[in-house]
Amino acid sequence: MSLHLSVRHLGRSLLLSLLAVGLSGCFEVQQKLTVHEDGEAELMLTVALSKGMVDLADSTGNGADCDTDFGFEDDLPPTLTKTSHTRTEDGDVLCDVIVTGPLIDMIPVMEDYTERKDKGNDFVLIQDLGDGKFALVGQYDFSDDSIDKELQESPKGLEKAIRGAVMASLEGAEISWEVRAPNVLETNGETREDGSVVWSFPLSDAVMTGNTYTFEVIFETTPQAKFF
Repeated sequence: MSLHLSVRHLGRSLLLSLLAVGLSGCFEVQQKLTVHEDGEAELMLTVALSKGMVDLADSTGNGADCDTDFGFEDDLPPTLTKTSHTRTEDGDVLCDVIVTGPLIDMIPVMEDYTERKDKGNDFVLIQDLGDGKFALVGQYDFSDDSIDKELQESPKGLEKAIRGAVMASLEGAEISWEVRAPNVLETNGETREDGSVVWSFPLSDAVMTGNTYTFEVIFETTPQAKFF
């Protein structure tokens, strides 16, 4: 069970252009799943575009519009509701997609999206393990987005400059997850005191190295028993 998400849809030429102008924290992806005891859930997916990236898009006449539905298209089951909106914070543009409804009904939608997309463009998979237990697995594959091989063929001075531009332009930008569920059983993320799980990786490392990053969490809708 795996999932792949890549930034290749941005286009390498666009990515290198962004690096060349030194945009700080040009974009990041934020994901949050909240599951309740009754099996109802809210999945919030956000792409945050920095003010610098928005200004660049505006200057080229393209505009930084929110044109992604993260695979949750309009023909959803009647039990699921999707809302999309754009908001701004300190000049940054945040594109939100929020899907609410029974968690069990989100699973086939995600599976269908995964089957329809090529490797590298899938998003997230949730598996029903039975007895109220679920597994969320995300695998983010940047192997086709790494610029490291191209840099090895560049003149030394240019290679150093581009590496520096990558680190500066993507400083602070991450792909992140937050999962809140009644009872988290296993995860490779960080568990907070309130029982929620957080996990992230820096985009600068991903773009430079072409690594694959995997987030896993197994949870159940039944709250953890407390003994006094």
